[in-house]
Amino acid sequence: MLQGVYIVGVDAEWKPSFGGKPPELALLQISIPDKVFLLDIAVLKGKLTDSLMKKLGTYFFFDHSILKLGKLLN
Repeated sequence: MLQGVYIVGVDAEWKPSFGGKPPELALLQISIPDKVFLLDIAVLKGKLTDSLMKKLGTYFFFDHSILKLGKLLN
């Protein structure tokens, strides 16, 4: 999927949190020049294995050769 890709757009949407509950990731969007991937984390919760998440981290988030672009909002 990411072979030969050096710049990736990333966006995340969070579930609203109330009463001191920490926010939860709801949707993760990963964009490459010719494709957009939407991961509905709210639906996939419980189906995402530790192994799959480690692979996503290793091959995408921790790969320093891929520039990740996004906007941080507080």
